[in-house]
Amino acid sequence: MPSSQTVLAWVSNELEALEPMRVIESRTGIRKMDLLSLFILSLLLLNAVGFGADDFCVLVGTLYPIKRTLSSFNRRSERQRMLGYWIVFAALGTMENILGDNLVIASPFYYAFKAGFLVWMVNPQKRGSIYFYNMVLVPIFKVHFSQQS
Repeated sequence: MPSSQTVLAWVSNELEALEPMRVIESRTGIRKMDLLSLFILSLLLLNAVGFGADDFCVLVGTLYPIKRTLSSFNRRSERQRMLGYWIVFAALGTMENILGDNLVIASPFYYAFKAGFLVWMVNPQKRGSIYFYNMVLVPIFKVHFSQQS
């Protein structure tokens, strides 16, 4: 597992490569890392009160996984893990559409838990998508779809 300093160095390098961040830093005088911290804190606060929480979860659940999926085409195990992620992501989205607002109303901090769940699922070290797919979805699919075939 990488150290926090390694992660911070990587984030700093990624921010340095983004031209809009350099422009904002030069115009405001606020360091790029501080801008990112303020942005993340703002999103978390908005998420905590429910404003934009669904949009935040969509961003968390799609941006990085899309990047990982596109870079996984040459590695079979990574491709399988990302396929598992997208299946679980689609199942979660389907469940939300069916249950609608009842799910959110009945579960305080639903979106905060959902964002954490999505991060756990896409984390390569935790392999959450593979675990959830094998332990939850496959048994459900076997029961319901094996009866139809």
